[in-house]
Amino acid sequence: MAIANGHVSYLPPTNLRKFEDDLSMLPCFLGDAKDYLLISQKINPKFIEYLQHLGFEMPHFIISADEMSESAQIDMLSPWGWSPAEHKKFFPFLHYCSEKWQEHKMSQWKEEHTLLLSRETTYNFDRQLVKLFNKSYNLLEIPAIPLKIKSLEDVKNLTTVLQPPILLKTPLSASGRGHFKIRDMYEQAEQNVWLKSKLRQQGHFYAEPFLKKLLDVSFHFMIEENEINYLGNTFFTTNSKGQFTGCYLNFPEKSKIDHIFLAEACQQAQDLLQKGLYLMEINKKYQGPLGIDAIFFEKPCGTIRLNPCIEVNLRHTMGLLNLFLQKRVHPEKNGKWEIIKENFNINELNPAQTYLNEGFIFDGSLLLTMPANNSGYMVRLTI
Repeated sequence: MAIANGHVSYLPPTNLRKFEDDLSMLPCFLGDAKDYLLISQKINPKFIEYLQHLGFEMPHFIISADEMSESAQIDMLSPWGWSPAEHKKFFPFLHYCSEKWQEHKMSQWKEEHTLLLSRETTYNFDRQLVKLFNKSYNLLEIPAIPLKIKSLEDVKNLTTVLQPPILLKTPLSASGRGHFKIRDMYEQAEQNVWLKSKLRQQGHFYAEPFLKKLLDVSFHFMIEENEINYLGNTFFTTNSKGQFTGCYLNFPEKSKIDHIFLAEACQQAQDLLQKGLYLMEINKKYQGPLGIDAIFFEKPCGTIRLNPCIEVNLRHTMGLLNLFLQKRVHPEKNGKWEIIKENFNINELNPAQTYLNEGFIFDGSLLLTMPANNSGYMVRLTI
């Protein structure tokens, strides 16, 4: 949304600002004591002690550049996601940046970043993946390459090309937003006010078959200047609108799909996706975390397949965060964390309610973000 807006002064809607403020400390689990984390509000020292007791190494929490030591040196600026507004937010910190940062591909906002960070990358990536398909990827399937829809006339004629239901996506949106579902031949989507507005604003849509989803999974990479490193995969949950709600630490406990099948399909996807990223030469355009959302789906004949690329996210993701959280949980244990909204008194925190074994979190329930005032958003992990 910030990239689509394009202005350095962009502010998200009030409800999203509330979400962002309440969860602004969540990236602390991606770093360590050498890092600084820019947050929007002070963290209660009692909550920091609570997390440290559970074995989490905390960064320095700051709310402005004024809190930085004059001798501090920053090797990298790393927002959740890039936009012109994020560059403005980081401007006061450039004084502390080493020369190394100036060589980073995202050190300055460029016009081509708008296209790079949009669904155009997914559109181009899918075209690379189909070139790599062979018999060794027998559990994977891309039912159709997304179509680019540039006019209301294209929308009107879409059902002659794709069989409904069809999903339309705006180039710049994420987390279940910017979607429009054409349910049947009689939808008359070309007359929809929201769709007309988004077409004027962003210029086109991407259209793809609406699949019978069984399970969400994401694959995570770190894009370096000369290499692309695979970090792991994560199974996650969404609500009815497709918006993220939580992550499983390992396999989902009540999945309808056999865990052996899940593991083998994910192994095939990892191999295909990594080859595709090299073929696309993504590291010549971008450096940083990259997540690829995928889905296990059921075909009309009843066969289950994994579509390895629904969306490419050139930013931090909740799935990447999940891989870091897994490192603190005992390898023999499973669990799930989710975003919740409820009242909680910080005085009720009790680290003894969480059982540690061999230095790992072994059992119990814990909060990962500071309890918010007035029924705010929080993240709760249950083992």
